[in-house]
Amino acid sequence: MGLNTDYIGYKTDVFSEEINKDSVLSYLSSIGSSNPYYENNNVAPHIFNVVQEIELVESIWKMEDLYESSDEMMRSVLMLVHGEQTMNFSRLIKFGETIDSYAVIENIQQKGLNNILRLKVFHLDSDKKEVGDSSWTLFIRASDSEIAKAKELRKNEPPKQKTTPREPQEE
Repeated sequence: MGLNTDYIGYKTDVFSEEINKDSVLSYLSSIGSSNPYYENNNVAPHIFNVVQEIELVESIWKMEDLYESSDEMMRSVLMLVHGEQTMNFSRLIKFGETIDSYAVIENIQQKGLNNILRLKVFHLDSDKKEVGDSSWTLFIRASDSEIAKAKELRKNEPPKQKTTPREPQEE
């Protein structure tokens, strides 16, 4: 089933978060980083933006209106694969700074029975200057039942005519 392409250009609400030292140190511990630079300089690592964007991206892939039904949404979420991600960082984020983040659906494509959802997340400081962004490509695989249904429908189609290549003509 295809995704609702009317949502191309959809923008989430802005999510604001104050960057606090305890959250950053907890994050660093969870990824096994023992680099004292961040704590000594009161900054978060560049990759810390991911903590803010996961919830935004998830809010998009779980939007029922993006699908034909809530059942379709639940099935699609189980078939979702994180394809690729590109991240750009403008500067380190300081402790105590508030960062506003939002996500946009850049494109929706159907490839065969599968869907590709392209999202972009933006991170802005209090002066509305970008501190980073991230582009996501999510691949939603067709279920086995969808594949079987498509095969069944193709059984009833007349076979395609085979064409034979033309003989080269002499000049």
